[in-house]
Amino acid sequence: MNTKEPELFCRQVNKLIEHGCEITDYEQAIMILNKINYYKLSAYFLPFRDNDGNYKQGTTLLQVYKIYEFDRKLSAFLYGIIQKIEVFVKTQIAYYHSNKYGALGYLDHSNVADKMIEKHKKLIDNFNTEVKRNKELLFVKH
Repeated sequence: MNTKEPELFCRQVNKLIEHGCEITDYEQAIMILNKINYYKLSAYFLPFRDNDGNYKQGTTLLQVYKIYEFDRKLSAFLYGIIQKIEVFVKTQIAYYHSNKYGALGYLDHSNVADKMIEKHKKLIDNFNTEVKRNKELLFVKH
């Protein structure tokens, strides 16, 4: 397996410079790479690469870092929204299903579409296995 050797932060900064990335503040560059893995950040450099593998003229680490930060904040924002939607949808499904089939109706195969019965059986078997395996956990006891 062809693995890359680990590099010190200063060497990582030098590698960026060698490939044409403009670094205006060396210490700031080291702090950025100290926070974000070099290889994670390298994905954000892809649109700034020329065919020869070097960075296009005018590409700066700070510019790429700002794109990374925007993406990180956008992902966190969207995750928060998606999480609220997920909880809402689960609540609606649980409310509908429990009121139609009873509190334990989810355990009954007859409450599932015929084509889903086998998957439902596997799901319930997995559920029961996990309950047994984790029976000492407080939320499982509850």
